[in-house]
Amino acid sequence: MDNIKQARTMIDKELFLTKFLHILFGFFGLFMIVAGIRFSFALVFLGIIYYGLVYLALSARRETANAMKNIRRYLSVDIDKALSLLESEVKFLNDTVNAPKSEMDIHSLNATNEGKAMRASRRNAIALGKRLTKFTRMRDLVRDNVRSINKKEVTAWDE
Repeated sequence: MDNIKQARTMIDKELFLTKFLHILFGFFGLFMIVAGIRFSFALVFLGIIYYGLVYLALSARRETANAMKNIRRYLSVDIDKALSLLESEVKFLNDTVNAPKSEMDIHSLNATNEGKAMRASRRNAIALGKRLTKFTRMRDLVRDNVRSINKKEVTAWDE
């Protein structure tokens, strides 16, 4: 849990730095444009070029920050707890849905409300199973990212 907390703080620092740089350089570019209107028209062109270059330079950083926001959102959810709830729900649905033993039972159940409820329960179990695999993949992805972040921090300190 401590690694996740460190990853959260690192992501928060990166997001703050990205916003700060974007605002700082953006205001400087706008200041150049406004000052150019007042003093020299060539300064307006320089301000526009500068603002465009800053926007392009920070766009990649902004994309990284957006990806980090998504990782931060996943880190704030207790994934293991959500997985255990989903697993128990899938197990409950699988236990309650028992296939009929003979063909006669299948044909008689298709026309009744019990058959409809059984098919709906099976569909719910399949949907929950898909969600469960999605959550396990997401959990593994987050754990791998936290491990790689920790490895990068360790190697950065070693250098």
